[in-house]
Amino acid sequence: MKLLYLYMQLNFLLILLAPRATAMVQGGTVDFASMHWEEAHALSGEWRFFPREFLSEDRLRSPDFSLEQGLLVKVPAGVDAYVDASGKNLDPQTWGTFVLEFKNLRPPFQNLGLNVRGDTAYRVFALDVERSVPMEMLLSVGKVGTSPDDSIPQVASPVGLWRADGSGHYYLVIHLSGFHYPWGGLWTSPQLGSYELISRRHRILFLSEALAVGAIFAMMMYHFGLFLHRNEDKASLVLSVFSASILFRMLGSSPTIMNVLFPEPSLLIFETVRKFEYGFLGILGACGALFAMATFHLRKLRLLLQCEAMIGVASLIFCLVTPATFYPRFLIPLNAILLVQTSTYLGIVAWALLNKAKGSGYLAVGGLIMACTVVYDVFIGTGLHDSPIFLAPFGIVCLLFSNSQVIADLFASSFRTAQRLSRTLQEEVERKTRNIRTMLDHIPQGVMGIVSPGVADHEYSRHLKVILGADQVAGVSLNELLLDHSLLTADDKSRITAALDSILNEDLINFEFNAVQLVTELVLMIENKPKYLQLDWAPIVNNQGLVEKLQLTLHDYTRMKAVEEQNEKQKNLLVYIQELLLVSGPTFQIFAEATDNLLNDNRRLMTSPSSNTSAVVKALYINMHTLKGSARTLGLNQISAMAHEMEQDYIRIMKNPAQPWQASELLDAHDKLVALVAQYRDIHRSILGREGIGQSGATLGREVLEKLANLLHAFEPLATQLNRMATLKELLTIIETHIFQDVALFFPEVRGAVRGIARDLKRLEPHVAIEAEGFLFSQAAENLLRKIMVHILRNALDHGIETPEERLRQGKPAHGTLTIACAEDPKGLRISFHDDGRGLPLGLLRSRASLYGLPVNARDEELAELVFQSGLSTAATVTEISGRGMGMEAIRLYLREAGGDATLELLSPGKDPNFRAFRLVVHLPSTYYRRLDAVPSSLTALVS
Repeated sequence: MKLLYLYMQLNFLLILLAPRATAMVQGGTVDFASMHWEEAHALSGEWRFFPREFLSEDRLRSPDFSLEQGLLVKVPAGVDAYVDASGKNLDPQTWGTFVLEFKNLRPPFQNLGLNVRGDTAYRVFALDVERSVPMEMLLSVGKVGTSPDDSIPQVASPVGLWRADGSGHYYLVIHLSGFHYPWGGLWTSPQLGSYELISRRHRILFLSEALAVGAIFAMMMYHFGLFLHRNEDKASLVLSVFSASILFRMLGSSPTIMNVLFPEPSLLIFETVRKFEYGFLGILGACGALFAMATFHLRKLRLLLQCEAMIGVASLIFCLVTPATFYPRFLIPLNAILLVQTSTYLGIVAWALLNKAKGSGYLAVGGLIMACTVVYDVFIGTGLHDSPIFLAPFGIVCLLFSNSQVIADLFASSFRTAQRLSRTLQEEVERKTRNIRTMLDHIPQGVMGIVSPGVADHEYSRHLKVILGADQVAGVSLNELLLDHSLLTADDKSRITAALDSILNEDLINFEFNAVQLVTELVLMIENKPKYLQLDWAPIVNNQGLVEKLQLTLHDYTRMKAVEEQNEKQKNLLVYIQELLLVSGPTFQIFAEATDNLLNDNRRLMTSPSSNTSAVVKALYINMHTLKGSARTLGLNQISAMAHEMEQDYIRIMKNPAQPWQASELLDAHDKLVALVAQYRDIHRSILGREGIGQSGATLGREVLEKLANLLHAFEPLATQLNRMATLKELLTIIETHIFQDVALFFPEVRGAVRGIARDLKRLEPHVAIEAEGFLFSQAAENLLRKIMVHILRNALDHGIETPEERLRQGKPAHGTLTIACAEDPKGLRISFHDDGRGLPLGLLRSRASLYGLPVNARDEELAELVFQSGLSTAATVTEISGRGMGMEAIRLYLREAGGDATLELLSPGKDPNFRAFRLVVHLPSTYYRRLDAVPSSLTALVS
């Protein structure tokens, strides 16, 4: 390793210090009268350039040809630096001919060597001006053409042989196509010297680069192998990536290697090597800095180096996705990125040198060489220095071998440390054993080992006896110690025992397969008291990969369990209080009484024998659906959620009527809901201090008074005497005054319900117009309306009134309008509900008419009746809120049970035949209301 490192440094110095001179080229002419041929001459200076013209031999020898006809340009430089006779810059993507006139070219030998690097396509000719010999081709790289389509660039730097044995007066002619390189022209000077000198330099360069590439590849595989063997060694991984980046960079920037590997021109090969050359430039310095950070454990610089690495990756991606003609313009920024990364690396190395860290000397030498070569290449890229050879790859190779030497030294040091540690390993093991024993004696947890055949090992913690209440542990079976005192079923115990038999003394994979059978939580009954345990199972594997024993750790969290249950109760209490605070006292009292009625009705249905079980379940569902809607409207989410779960149970039973169901299970869920409502009522009464409904003037409930009034009405025909009739009517009026309530006091509840439903559906709250003056409602009427109002309002907001966006498109205001009107007719009280939404979807109902025995051409009134069918819904999707097709059926069912009814009245057809406006009409019997003008004026004050 060290010899190879010294050899690379020697080659670097040979290339850097190789003899080189610059020929004085002026006015397109160079005079070799006093040249020394022991050196290689760079043909830098003023050349002649003929844009967009390939000069032929005939053109060069014609009498009207003169070098002054061409532009006087500088070499090295790109075409973008040339100006024409008018002073306008030339297009860099061009083609043309470079001509240099040689005078007094009479070397003491005949063979000259010429080396030209253009990284594009060119042909080099030599023409003896004074002798009539054919123009000789010296070099050809790529395919020269007059357009990008017929020109193929090539990365190569061959040496051409020139037998300069003529008159000494020559034209050096270069046909160049610059379409695939942004600068276009000769951006490095051609090298001229003895063929032996130029060839030797070329061979040395090729052998050095080939040796470096081979060594880098070997180092890349070596360090990657080290990482696979010790994946905790991140420095080896970074060095492997570093080596790969250098490898690709050298392959892309080495015209000598590329010329050997790919002698034929190919546009794909040109693109690929260019991406290698420039793309990996930004990765190199970041990898070096990351390696230095990992070597010296400088975690504080992680963020900075990660940023530099991301910039390098971004530059790589930039070069991979852009064509080769584009990103060489960014050669200076790319080298600047490398220079910044190199500066970071040198800063880390300087810190390591100051702190005398091991390996810092190697990194300092390699980093210094790399920094010099990067600066050297930046000078070439900026035109401050003329050289066909970029030295950064060689400097980076030196850095790589320096890093490798550091890895080798650290590995050797680690090996010596491991030897030293191995001598004290036995003492350390003994000390650890004593510590473990002490820990087992004092740790407040139960720890024991389970060995085959499912018995406790002799190693266990002292606290284990306290947890299990056992005097003997070692050698006792797990069943006797633990499982027999648990609440597990016999089947669970058998699965645990079978899992232990499958795991112990078997491959580790058996533990992965059977671990699910090992319980992680357990309840023990110790002295008739529950003890909650958490179980952790961990396999202990021997050298053969077999599970030697299982380590079982028992955590007693009985006290924590009690605290958690108490905290959960407190948390639920706070949630209930928060929900109740948003509901007024009278409103909740009304909801609670209505809920009690619905729950009592459901209990009666579940406990009474009935042959029509489907009808029973349907009635249970309708009541629960009504209860859930009322709870959601008031924001009582806990009650709503439990009601929704019960509602789902009823739906499953209705979907599978053939499957048997247990009324006891439904009663259990029903009792839980009753208990939850009772808890809300207790909080409402005892914690919030809310009593009664908030009414005054009545000591008897309205329901009792209503029954008394009905009895008096029945007694009225029997009162024949006039004075008794008057007394009876006065008594009846006084009672009914306390029974019946002005609609003006009831319908504000509707606005509150609309607000809650709109919030629940995430809709805008519609305007509610109420035309109901002059009527009084009984409590039975109010309770009935509350049950059906939930369904009516949800249907209006969810199915009837469109979204604000849709309404605005139709020219309607964003807020919808819901109109409620009361009027008396011969059947009783008529309450109509009408919204300005889309109307009844007759098109959808017509498509489903055949399912309910109606013809497709049925009248609109017949189709409208379908909305009262069970399970028919006009909603697009079923949600937790609506869409199950039970709302309208529930409305009619509740009303008919009370002696009323619900109907749909279709209004005049609109523009869309698939929808038709309608109003929902609710009919209440005469016993449920009174007209305000029928109340004596002397008692009107009591009513209002």
